[in-house]
Amino acid sequence: MYPDSIIWNSLKEAIRKMGVKEDISINKKSCTKLLGYTEYKGHYRELENILSSAIMKAQLDHRNEICAKDLEEVMDIGKKFMERIGQACFQVTNLLWKKLS
Repeated sequence: MYPDSIIWNSLKEAIRKMGVKEDISINKKSCTKLLGYTEYKGHYRELENILSSAIMKAQLDHRNEICAKDLEEVMDIGKKFMERIGQACFQVTNLLWKKLS
């Protein structure tokens, strides 16, 4: 399966799960943006989550097309969240190490 067909299939699945009645599309620039985003690395659920959030952003702006800016905002929030999770795990590990030492 080609990467852009994975994106289209994930988009269809996200639309189905969300119960969206309108047709939602994704432009070529947004597909290219997603293909360059390595955080999901083939994880379909993560890709669907990104697309679901982007669908909501597009709908809030009264659009039926996912734009690159929708994805940028969603992916930026996800990246910051993962950085914070990583920092928290590091702090917990350090505390446990100190207790065990």
